[in-house]
Amino acid sequence: MDDASWQQSLSGLPSLLPGVAADPEGFRRHAEDCRARGGARPEHLADLYLAFAVAGGDAAALRRFEQLVRPDLAQAARRLARGAE
Repeated sequence: MDDASWQQSLSGLPSLLPGVAADPEGFRRHAEDCRARGGARPEHLADLYLAFAVAGGDAAALRRFEQLVRPDLAQAARRLARGAE
């Protein structure tokens, strides 16, 4: 991905996760660092942004994260409970 497309993807992230707030400059630096290490693929930037906001203590990001993972956690807990019987 060229730099212009990368920057456009970064700038569009807040609109993908309404109400989630992360330090824009801090996230840009974090994403650039991940990109330089071979990570931060464009299709995963929204997930990276959400994780960055959760790590920063954003309450809306934490609620969104919980909504996303709760079904998987419940399923995993049921499997563990069945295995413990």
